[in-house]
Amino acid sequence: MYNKYMTTVLRRGRLKIAIYREKASHHLPHCHVYLAEAEAIFNLVNLECLANNGFRKRALKQLQEIIAGHQEEFLDVWRLLNGEGE
Repeated sequence: MYNKYMTTVLRRGRLKIAIYREKASHHLPHCHVYLAEAEAIFNLVNLECLANNGFRKRALKQLQEIIAGHQEEFLDVWRLLNGEGE
């Protein structure tokens, strides 16, 4: 079952990828990636990094590849949490 406001969609060691329920429907589907003090946000449609605080360029590429491997699954969670496709 999914948390009403946030769902962790993937954990690998200390890496955590989460999707939040949005208060406003104007945002594009995206996920938040956390590792220690670093955080990044990726667009789930085109996999573009929308924001980065603390990840190096090589790590961002690796994160993008991880997200790409779960893209449809993550988009399904986004739709579930944000009321799209019901």
